Amino acid sequence: MQATHHMLFSEKSAREYMTTEAAKVFHRAGRFAKFSGMLRRVFLPPRLICRIYSLPQGSWRVYWFYLVRLKDLIGRYRQAIYRLWTKTPATLSLAARKSVIAQWLENA
Repeated sequence: MQATHHMLFSEKSAREYMTTEAAKVFHRAGRFAKFSGMLRRVFLPPRLICRIYSLPQGSWRVYWFYLVRLKDLIGRYRQAIYRLWTKTPATLSLAARKSVIAQWLENA
């Protein structure tokens, strides 16, 4: 409950740069689990890429849009990527709190 209270009333900029899904991936044990989780979040199934970028289902252009998605995600989350990569204490704490809250909500 304390983690939820802190998350809701902490400064806004800290909450903006990390999604709950990213926190769950980062909170996994082991580098391989983190890396594979990250790859699954970046390289979504082709049907989702088609939906996100308004492509017709089954279009061959979907594979080009994986690069577009990668560019979009890096542009949107470069600050979070840098903070996670350098293991900033505030970012590690935020990832742990978000992961705990997400697990609690899933089990409720």
